[in-house]
Amino acid sequence: MRVVKWILFVLLLAGVVAGAAWALDHYQIWSWRKTEKTATTKTVKNQQALLEEEIQKLKQENEQLRKKLTETEKQANLLTDQINKQKAEMEQMQQELVQSRLENNDKKAQQLAAYYTEMKPQQAAAVLVKLDNNLTVNILAAMEADVVAKILAAMSPDQAAGYTKMLNERR
Repeated sequence: MRVVKWILFVLLLAGVVAGAAWALDHYQIWSWRKTEKTATTKTVKNQQALLEEEIQKLKQENEQLRKKLTETEKQANLLTDQINKQKAEMEQMQQELVQSRLENNDKKAQQLAAYYTEMKPQQAAAVLVKLDNNLTVNILAAMEADVVAKILAAMSPDQAAGYTKMLNERR
């Protein structure tokens, strides 16, 4: 866009100079000699040639900049693709890690559930209410329903209601 503005400015300037020369000669404001006209014509032609040469240089520079822009866009697209691929891989790894942790927590909860199943319901209830709620819910979820019922019966009504609600949300 800058090149086009420059070209238009140069052409406008050349037109103004040519128009002014014609007006001076036409209205005889300035007396022109034939040699001066020839010199002026040569000067204008030289300036025009220089301007055309400058226009060509600017066009070449514009083309080079367009090529660089295209190449930069290609590189940006490649980098974006790589980032998206790595992001997808990271999300997959994160899901696998979460799944692995869940499986590990389930195994631990099953092992702990086996311990608490062997205890008397009152003893198990007394210990379970002192643990983290999520851990307690995981342990209760890994037990048989009849064992869970006995343990919940040994808890206070508020505690039993809270764990029942959490168990229901988990399933």
